[in-house]
Amino acid sequence: MVDLRIDKKYKNVITQHINFFGTKDRIQKFFALEIEHFYENLIKIGIMSVICNVANTSFEVGMALFEMLQADEKCKEVNFPSMQSMLPSSTRLGMSASLPRTRIEMNEEFKTLVDGKERHDLKSREEVLKTHNKNSKAIRFDEVKSINDARKIIKGQEVVYMYHDQIDARGDKLVTENEVFVACEEAIAEIYAMIKRLSSANTTRFIITADHGFIYKKEKLSASDKITAPKDSLKGRRYIISEYDFAIEGTYKIPLGTIFRNQDRRNVYLPIGTDVFSIAGGGNNFVHGGSSLQEMIVAVDEKSLLEIFRHEVKMDLAFVDDYGF
Repeated sequence: MVDLRIDKKYKNVITQHINFFGTKDRIQKFFALEIEHFYENLIKIGIMSVICNVANTSFEVGMALFEMLQADEKCKEVNFPSMQSMLPSSTRLGMSASLPRTRIEMNEEFKTLVDGKERHDLKSREEVLKTHNKNSKAIRFDEVKSINDARKIIKGQEVVYMYHDQIDARGDKLVTENEVFVACEEAIAEIYAMIKRLSSANTTRFIITADHGFIYKKEKLSASDKITAPKDSLKGRRYIISEYDFAIEGTYKIPLGTIFRNQDRRNVYLPIGTDVFSIAGGGNNFVHGGSSLQEMIVAVDEKSLLEIFRHEVKMDLAFVDDYGF
């Protein structure tokens, strides 16, 4: 849920920061693109890792899972750092950023490319994982959940990416967006159960994180109708990507080239607060893609090089939530 008091103070701070430093400095000082170095910093350390990447998962969901793990007497220690997502805070961009790669970019059709290719399905994601570690696997969480002996799936692997889409799949649909908090509770319970289940398979390093968070309001989010984006622009509820230069009150822009660290001359337009752009389709209360704290800051529940239900340190496990742009 959005706390409007925090949102108002955050909006004021961001506005002052933009006015003083400029938008280029903002992306560097406020959002250091830490998810961009996710694999390098957390996975590429020579031990088996299971990464659970949960699409559209708020910081509070990560905190709830952390507290559940911390309360388990068999779970000795849990790390709980935070991570900043990419901009726009969309699923395909965030999921792509968590993969190992040389470069990430967006082509003229607004498709996110990892080393020159789209990586939006399990096969292509596993392909890029194997280029960095041949003993890697990408799999959907539901597939592991339905197998009696999940140890067979991870046997012989050093890096396993699990993609979980419970929250995203329900929150992004108008007819089910009001079920998002039920989905959050279910996700916490089943991820916790999976960690305990796989801990008996010589798997002692688990990393649970997300591509981005989300905003949810009981009241309908206020829409900005002040601009009609050209046909060759990409318009979401919380962002616009365009080569054209707009002046939209209550928004700011960041060069796409600053985000990807390349020569892309298009701009990303983002509301400073929690307002949304008016587009057809989608829900009225559950949105993501912008730069609010709720969307940008995600939790990283990590059992790294520590005891978790066993004494061996042999594998990292991560779960990834995936639904789409």
